[in-house]
Amino acid sequence: MAGDFHDAFAVGEDPETIGHVDADGVALAAVKGLADEVEHLEDECEQKDDRIDDLESKLDAKDERIDELERRLDDIKAMLEAQK
Repeated sequence: MAGDFHDAFAVGEDPETIGHVDADGVALAAVKGLADEVEHLEDECEQKDDRIDDLESKLDAKDERIDELERRLDDIKAMLEAQK
């Protein structure tokens, strides 16, 4: 196992043992990498949330426009029906 650790991370003086400092350094680097990834994903989620909000707003406006057009169409149909 120590040899695999040494091969994977190229740390330590001896491939037969894993030093505490080496293991701690690798763990710290992994935590830092994960923190960076979390920050990136949070930024990406925020951008997507903003995009979703924008699209929902546009959809609401289109729904209102459709409702208005349907009301006008119903009025026109009623006027035509009354002329018969």
